[in-house]
Amino acid sequence: MDNNYPDAQFIRKRIEDLCSDRNVAMHKMSIDMGHARTYVHKITTGHSMPSVSELLYICQYLKITPEEFFRVDTEPVPIAKQEVIEDILSLPVDDVLTLKPIIERLKKK
Repeated sequence: MDNNYPDAQFIRKRIEDLCSDRNVAMHKMSIDMGHARTYVHKITTGHSMPSVSELLYICQYLKITPEEFFRVDTEPVPIAKQEVIEDILSLPVDDVLTLKPIIERLKKK
């Protein structure tokens, strides 16, 4: 497999940018994912490519969806917002409806 084709370059750069944006050390991420400390660095420098399952795991580690990983027209959703969204999604509908006026009021500020 040629690691120099445009999509591979996108994947390498995207991982590098996301790690930087989220202040994630590549060596720590590699170890946390169960790999040698150079695993992510080797991906970002073009020496290897992650499998699909590893790319999904990278997305999970960075707390983004695969869609967000490949979407280039918008910035990734900050982790704090993702956590709030996940919390809201876990609530019963009645509780979400209770929050709705508060959210609407905050949006006006």
